Amino acid sequence: MKKTILLIISILLLSGCSLQNDNLNGSTIYVTNYPIKYLVETLYKSTETDETYGTIKSIYPNDVDTLNYELTDKLIKEYSQASMFVYNGLSNEKNIAKKFINNNRNILIMDVSYGLSTKNAIEELWLSPNNYLMLAKNIKDTFKDYLTNKTIISDVETNYANFAETMSLLDADLRSIGNQAKTNNTNTIVVTKSTYKFLESYGFIIVNLEDPGYQTEDGQKTIKHNFDNGKYKTLITDVNDESELVKSLVENNKAKKIELNTMTKGITDDNYIETMQEFINNLQATTN
Repeated sequence: MKKTILLIISILLLSGCSLQNDNLNGSTIYVTNYPIKYLVETLYKSTETDETYGTIKSIYPNDVDTLNYELTDKLIKEYSQASMFVYNGLSNEKNIAKKFINNNRNILIMDVSYGLSTKNAIEELWLSPNNYLMLAKNIKDTFKDYLTNKTIISDVETNYANFAETMSLLDADLRSIGNQAKTNNTNTIVVTKSTYKFLESYGFIIVNLEDPGYQTEDGQKTIKHNFDNGKYKTLITDVNDESELVKSLVENNKAKKIELNTMTKGITDDNYIETMQEFINNLQATTN
């Protein structure tokens, strides 16, 4: 009888400590930009409490340009003591990962872009819902390789399934808007940089103002003329783009401007889903 009671107590103790004994639960995970932090926080959390299983921090200060920000040697040494570093291997963040490993051979690393590539700009990895879902899958699969607790693994799987559903809806919305715009002959969009060329995969024709032909005076006259005669309607820019050409197109040439937060800044108060949904709504309003 005593042996039976001891066995039951042992099982209960082991069950209660199972989450604490996981090799990552409760640890510190460093990430890079906001889109990556959002994915890690979305996937690596309890389905019951909605709380993350570890402390997830960004290596970047708020609102800095993460594409050009450089960490000091002191910060590299400090951040490399974390349990895991999650980064984008298609950017210069791969060099940060190497430095972290040189400082701490035990740090676990996760490249969210493993096996992926970009055509135009790094931002298309998260601005395209389809690409963003592939980043999430990489995170999910890598967590499964690193984690040891079945409950946490199950939560990661469930969170991924829910997230995949959300991304599929955003992707479907973009395709529907692109198809309708093509029918309406409004699917030609002028953009201020190649970042927005990801929309080509949704049926839009992209006119990029960065192209050499539109950098000349004659090229810009053509753009303005096409807005005046209604051939072009929509202009997509970064948030707070105050360039002279953008101002002129909006104020003088009937361009309907859509601003898109490309989410390359450090951690902010932005919400990925809300940002993308607002963009999709504005795109629909100007093209249909």
